[in-house]
Parts: sequence; C-alpha cells; structure tokens
Amino acid sequence: MKKPPQKRSTTNTPPARPKTGPAATRGTARGTLRIISGAWRGRGIAVPAGDPVRPTSDRVREALFNRLAHAFIGEGFRLAGTRAVDVFAGTGALGLEALSRGAAYVVFLDRSVPIVDVIKHNVAKLGAEDCATVLNADGA
Repeated sequence: MKKPPQKRSTTNTPPARPKTGPAATRGTARGTLRIISGAWRGRGIAVPAGDPVRPTSDRVREALFNRLAHAFIGEGFRLAGTRAVDVFAGTGALGLEALSRGAAYVVFLDRSVPIVDVIKHNVAKLGAEDCATVLNADGA
C-alpha cells in the first residue's frame, strides 16, 4: 500500500520541542537531587523552587569528582580527609558530595537566607552537622 503524501509546512520554522533543562522547571518545585557516590550514595537532597538556584547536575558533579580523583593522582591528591569550601552553595550538592566521598569538613556559603535554610536542612537530613558549617555570606 502506498502511504498518503505528508503535508509540507509553509513556514521555515521547525516543529516545537518540549522544553528541557532549567527553563522547563522554572517556577516549579524541583524536588530532589541525589548524591552520586560515597557513603550517602543514592540519598536525596532538597532543591528549592524557582530561579535563585540552578543545581549542579549529576553528570557535572560526577565529571568534576572523577577529574579531581584522576588528574592529580601523581601528586598524591586524595579527597579523603580534605577540607573544602562550597561557595555560592545553592543546594549544597557539591559540598555534600565531597563529604559523602570522604572529605573531613565543608564550609557552605550562600548569601540568600532561604537558600541557607535549605542547605542547613540538607546537612541535617544527611546527619552531617558535625562536619559542616553553613554561613549566610556573600562569596564574592
């Protein structure tokens, strides 16, 4: 059987695709992110709604920590036991990932009071109060 001919568009505009990325979730509750590796692997952390925070994706965090783990291996770099600062912390995902992978202590900085409250909630949810400090301060 012959297929009927498809109608051709009279404009040069491609068909609209569904929104993905930050624009798709703008103004909506974002839910949770997961810790990728380490002691808290698979545990979720809260992500606030709206535009003030753009969380670092799982893929980017994985790439960052893989790079740190393998790029400086010749110099003896180890994440275990290190101290870190998560400046412009947002959800605190980077610092919490570092703690999960063995960092000894992390200081989180963010200038937004509601965001600092979310970070404090995430730290408490993972039981990391003894190895983290959350400060309401501008990192610039």
